Amino acid sequence: MLTLPETITVAAARPAIFSTNQQGTGQGAILNQDSAPNSAASAAARGSVIQIYATGLGPTNPVVPSGSAAPSSPPAVATNAVTATIGGVTVPAQFAGLAPGFVGLYQVNVEIPAGVTPDPEVPLILLQSGVPSNTVTLAVR
Repeated sequence: MLTLPETITVAAARPAIFSTNQQGTGQGAILNQDSAPNSAASAAARGSVIQIYATGLGPTNPVVPSGSAAPSSPPAVATNAVTATIGGVTVPAQFAGLAPGFVGLYQVNVEIPAGVTPDPEVPLILLQSGVPSNTVTLAVR
């Protein structure tokens, strides 16, 4: 049987943030600094550090074999820098790499800038190697 060729795009990174509705929109899969799930009822404070759960952040150092859980020590850090744009303010990630103990799940830790306007639906985007993620929301108080 003859099949037609397919075109695929290969990139060093294609970040995507998980969301609570599993559609990649709305409330992001985010933990507040106290490890509580972020939501309108449990908003994160400005100046606090949140954990954003994502995929597609590319290679890590050290390399983790496919299908293996990520180590906690040393952590598997993404080799390409990640930034987050929260409510229009861009901040560097304090940590971006595989979530320890999980297979293929990335964790990005960022501090919510003091200048972000409190709102239950602040837009959040990750950016890596010039490639933006989907936009999700973050509740900020």
